[in-house]
Amino acid sequence: MLIGLVALIIALLAGGQDTFLLNPNLKKEVKIYVEDKNRKSEIDHLIKQVEKDQKGFLKHRKKSIKKLTKLNTDFNSTRNQFDELLNEYHDQRVALQHRYLDREIEIRKLIESDEWDKIMEAVIGNPDKMKARKQVLASNNKMYDNLIKTCERKILNKDSQVRAKTFINQHRATTEAFTEAFLDLSYRHLEPIRDYKATRNDFESIREQMSNQHKKYLDSVIDLRFDLVTLVTEKEWKGISAELNTAFKKGKGGA
Repeated sequence: MLIGLVALIIALLAGGQDTFLLNPNLKKEVKIYVEDKNRKSEIDHLIKQVEKDQKGFLKHRKKSIKKLTKLNTDFNSTRNQFDELLNEYHDQRVALQHRYLDREIEIRKLIESDEWDKIMEAVIGNPDKMKARKQVLASNNKMYDNLIKTCERKILNKDSQVRAKTFINQHRATTEAFTEAFLDLSYRHLEPIRDYKATRNDFESIREQMSNQHKKYLDSVIDLRFDLVTLVTEKEWKGISAELNTAFKKGKGGA
């Protein structure tokens, strides 16, 4: 279904989309499989509420990224400053997740069990995650490759260049693992919540798992930032931070 859990394909979460799309084809499938016009209308209203929540959150996210890039640019920013900003952002995302989850449960109540079975059959029949995985990893690899090239241009010390490349490639592997975990969080791969009688608690455990993964990933991005800072001068950091900021603004880097 459309809602439920917040994600991020920013790093994975390309384009800044922060809704976890359990079923991105929900609107179309409701039109096909839900027979009653009144229930269709109620579901459509709930989906519009989700879209409104999403729109409001993306405005907040834009402000957070602006603050993030400012902190990142400042060579002397502290870890506490980053943690304060990201913790506040994380709390906003969790609140949004809970609103999505409320809508998810409301929508399911408006769908009959036989209609639900047909929707789930369509979900299972959708293409697997391999295409999405390739697209996301290709985008992320480009980001990491560009960051390595920038470090090679901006860092004068050869040993520091090598260490920077090592840090970046280690984080590339972290991102790949996070991508796999994220792409597994869908109706196609989570049989317990495909059950028509799935409860709020069934969803909540997955929501918490996704939220914790996202927070852990954000922390790892900031770890990488501070690892790189230890290798460079303030002048060298100017060019490197600009490359990182470009990734943040494009919706990569886990923000």
